[in-house]
Amino acid sequence: MNSWGYPEDEDYFSLLRLQRQIALYLALGGNFLLNAGPDSSGAFPEKALRLLRGIGNWYRRVGKALTAAPCPEIPEADGVLCTRSTDGCSLNLIFLNPPAGEIVRLPGIALPPVRAELLNTGKTVTATLEPMVYSMSAPPALCLRHLPVERMYDEIQAVRLTYPEPFRKTRTAGKSGPAHL
Repeated sequence: MNSWGYPEDEDYFSLLRLQRQIALYLALGGNFLLNAGPDSSGAFPEKALRLLRGIGNWYRRVGKALTAAPCPEIPEADGVLCTRSTDGCSLNLIFLNPPAGEIVRLPGIALPPVRAELLNTGKTVTATLEPMVYSMSAPPALCLRHLPVERMYDEIQAVRLTYPEPFRKTRTAGKSGPAHL
């Protein structure tokens, strides 16, 4: 964990910690160097191989969301980062921390997608536009419902929101104040 080479008794980071670090840096447009080295016989330790396989399995499912362009129009909120596809028709929400419940409200997004998919499993997530609780003057916000909260403790999750056309920053009709997607 704190070495550049092969120490006999390596202290490895957990798979979840590595996923969180990789997701954070890539979603913000950075790079991540993952170091694993062979022992004196040229073999990789089984612990390192398990971690590398786990990262590869997870990355195959969510990698496109992590390496898409950062979406600064939607600021990080409660550990949720946002990236945008090249064509502008998809937003990717990366959950660095599991949500508190099965519903996540996203006040920075005021357009319902035509599809919401949990990339880790390929399952559809219910996405609705709803008024913000306790704030009648705030514009409606996107709500993701029926998220598999218990599973979200096992690995970093990503949800892709797909729109019929590229979206751009617009103001909510009849409202003044901050712009919403």
